[in-house]
Amino acid sequence: MAEFVKDLSLGWALASGVAESDQRSNSVHFDQRRVHQGSGIIVVDQGANARFYGVDGSYPLSDIWEIDVLDSGTLRVQTPYHMQAGTVWVLDGSGNEVLTHQPSKYTRRDFSETVATIATSGTHYMYQELKGRRSCEYRTLIQIDGSELGNSLQDEAPYTPPERRRSFPTPPPATPGAGSDFYRLPLANGEVLEIIDEDADFTNYNTSAAVALAAGGQVATADPEGTAAYYYGNSGTGSEKINWYYYAAPGAPGAPVAEYNYGDQSQVLWLVRPDGSEGPYLTTYSVPQGDGNDAASWYRSRWNWSLNPGSYTPGQWYLAYRGTAPDASLLPDVPRLPLHFDAFSSAGPQADDEGILYQVISTNSAAVAGAASAAHGFVSIDNSSEVDIFTFLLTGE
Repeated sequence: MAEFVKDLSLGWALASGVAESDQRSNSVHFDQRRVHQGSGIIVVDQGANARFYGVDGSYPLSDIWEIDVLDSGTLRVQTPYHMQAGTVWVLDGSGNEVLTHQPSKYTRRDFSETVATIATSGTHYMYQELKGRRSCEYRTLIQIDGSELGNSLQDEAPYTPPERRRSFPTPPPATPGAGSDFYRLPLANGEVLEIIDEDADFTNYNTSAAVALAAGGQVATADPEGTAAYYYGNSGTGSEKINWYYYAAPGAPGAPVAEYNYGDQSQVLWLVRPDGSEGPYLTTYSVPQGDGNDAASWYRSRWNWSLNPGSYTPGQWYLAYRGTAPDASLLPDVPRLPLHFDAFSSAGPQADDEGILYQVISTNSAAVAGAASAAHGFVSIDNSSEVDIFTFLLTGE
């Protein structure tokens, strides 16, 4: 494939700087580009006509590459890595869109692809959308399937606007954060756990929100492993536990109005690192109906979903879930862990048509010291009408 890269070493570059004869150790410096040509795609005039951070007509801020399509057939585009980089458009010489590719909204590393049939060779234009400026990175692959035209051209030169040069060779380390469409949690080993979902509704809990979230119980503390995730280490003393009420129906507790029912939840995801043998659990309460079948005066049913003891390795991050299994592109390097329904500690009629009152992260107050200790990243709930993502970071005021 032809490969277009910004701010990123090519896939076979070695961080150690030691390379074999078929590898490169020279990295792409900050805000520079590199093109590796072939598979029916080359750049026109060695990239002389490329425009960086350009805005052209109705297209947003983009890197605009003038390319020569040497063959006809199936045009294929992949985006195996992107950070604050969006849609890829390929236009023919007359400005007509030939292909539009949308990278995965769940992860920056994926091999989703888009194909289109192209009957005419010649000059084309590839627009790589940039959703930021200096922070943007991308690795975009484009080819004509089966074509070997242009394979003899190996362009090693990085294309760098001179005014964008910086003195440091790589971007600064990732920092924890959450916004209206993303969540990012760097780990101590350098790995970064990140989700990007422009369609989801994010509720982000930070340091100042931790006290209110605890509702008078134990408050999140700093993670001993050094991440910014909410952490609770149970001491085993008295009735100590957590009940973090991260969702409440509008009007709760006095006059709650349910936004969705228990049966509407097709998928619940939980990024969690259980450090003890028992682990925390997710609790759901439904709105009381006052018909004599409520489990308590303030709720009708309680569902508890737990980490099945013995099914996980303490100290390992997991994407725990119930309902539909998480998409393979979402945090692909994080192991999946099905949640276990705890019928013993659940209560009430537990009907699918009961409206949701509260969603809570809980622990067992009887757990021995350290057994229920865990770090918590986020909870995502697909309630059929929308996806709600609740993030937990000890950042901000």
